[in-house]
Amino acid sequence: NAQPTYNYSFTEEGQTFEGSFQGPEGIGLKENFPIQAMPVPMAQLGIGIVKNTDIKIRWTPKIDLDDNSDFKLIGFAVMHDVKQHIPGIKDLPFDLSALIGFTDISINYDLAAESESPGPGAANEVITENGKGVVDMNAWTVQGIISKKFSVLTLYGSLGYNIVKSEMGLKGDYQIMDDTGLTAEREYTNPILVTYKQSGPRMTAGFRLKLAIVTLHADYTLQKYNTLSVGFGFAVR
Repeated sequence: NAQPTYNYSFTEEGQTFEGSFQGPEGIGLKENFPIQAMPVPMAQLGIGIVKNTDIKIRWTPKIDLDDNSDFKLIGFAVMHDVKQHIPGIKDLPFDLSALIGFTDISINYDLAAESESPGPGAANEVITENGKGVVDMNAWTVQGIISKKFSVLTLYGSLGYNIVKSEMGLKGDYQIMDDTGLTAEREYTNPILVTYKQSGPRMTAGFRLKLAIVTLHADYTLQKYNTLSVGFGFAVR
């Protein structure tokens, strides 16, 4: 399928460069769905160690979103039962834990694949043989979690703090062709990198339903950008 064309214009050393390039049009979540959402298959492993401490790992292998782009996710967390250390409440019928976790999400788009045979092009055309559009987001989370189990249903809530860093940019080598379309007038390596950092509190409420080995869960998080998470899985001990 033909990719949409984007125009660019910038001035360097008193000279203005204008041209165009082809790129991804996005997945149209806002246009095609009433909410912005992304389904992600994920493997999650929990390992209990000493003193009611769990190590949790979640992982999504590289998923091809289309012929030229992919998605990856990896995360880990350590959760510890703190109620056992607080006199007077350790025998009360609820759980209280502290958690620290890290998650990294990356999306890559192969810009070089847009041209089957990279080489000389039209005037001011951008040529790349190894260019990639990259989005990388990682977050540290510290939170306290309180939960109560009723048979197959568990209700939980948490209060914590997020530290988020996002990077978006173009990586690789790029050439802007001159008026003949045969010679590179400008050459750039990793020309764009935008970094965004954001920190703030978060508060979550949700539930988990376990039916035999099938689990259903949903929670809503109040933070800088509110999120609703819904999912199902299979739990095997």
